[in-house]
Amino acid sequence: MVKSAKTPSKEVQIEEKDQKKGNELSDLAKKDLVKKMMRFLLMKGLNHEPLTRKEVMDNVLGEKYRKAGVLKFILNKADEKLQQGMGFKIKTPLPDKPWFVKDTFYVVNVLNNEQHFKEVLRGKGQAGRGLLVLVLSIVFCSSDKSVAENQLFKKLHDHVDKRVPEKAWNGNNPKNKVRVHVDGLGDVHEHLAMFAKQHYLLKKMVDKPTADGGTESIPHYSMGPRSVLEIGHRQLVELMAKVMGQSMDPSDLLGLEEQESQGLSQMATQEH
Repeated sequence: MVKSAKTPSKEVQIEEKDQKKGNELSDLAKKDLVKKMMRFLLMKGLNHEPLTRKEVMDNVLGEKYRKAGVLKFILNKADEKLQQGMGFKIKTPLPDKPWFVKDTFYVVNVLNNEQHFKEVLRGKGQAGRGLLVLVLSIVFCSSDKSVAENQLFKKLHDHVDKRVPEKAWNGNNPKNKVRVHVDGLGDVHEHLAMFAKQHYLLKKMVDKPTADGGTESIPHYSMGPRSVLEIGHRQLVELMAKVMGQSMDPSDLLGLEEQESQGLSQMATQEH
């Protein structure tokens, strides 16, 4: 059975002042705002898209309620109903974690059953799901939990599918991408762009020294906040072990989960 990841995150919590502001709304206004919030959150969750505070304010509260101080109250009510009825929950990484993205939160799948991973990646297709797992596995096995784009393509080419380009780009310009449509998969660059947009991956430009004494910016990928919140290191390791036909020592899995919950995993830090 695949378990939901135990992750270093915080959930929607309301204080007494938030409850007071919410109680000032009429019953009809509460009902309408909660329904509107649920529809918006569900749409974002099904599309695996991150949300920002501004998006919620603009699309749900609007001009009439954006200054009413009811955001947390409405989010909390919608969150409760989504979790009970749909298996989704609002989460955001804690601010002191390297995968934290300011003013951004996620509607994640929290089903605690063997369908969890399939539901998490629903809509990506079997090939897309497989590619994401492979990329996350490569990132996880890297010494600094980050992989350069060219190294990623090289590993995919050498160990997964020779049809994947051996290099991500031509020459020394990362913008000059090698575009190859792989039957049954499509363009790897397009998949990576989508994973980054959905925050399953974090993409960061890292300056590297060149032979002539200068520097060049190279794209690097690391595990994104949605992957941390929705999949987690433990579940990723379990999936990797299953693919390789190996079993994991429960104590190792527990240690990995504790390390993750304490934010000790050495993940590449995203610049904000």
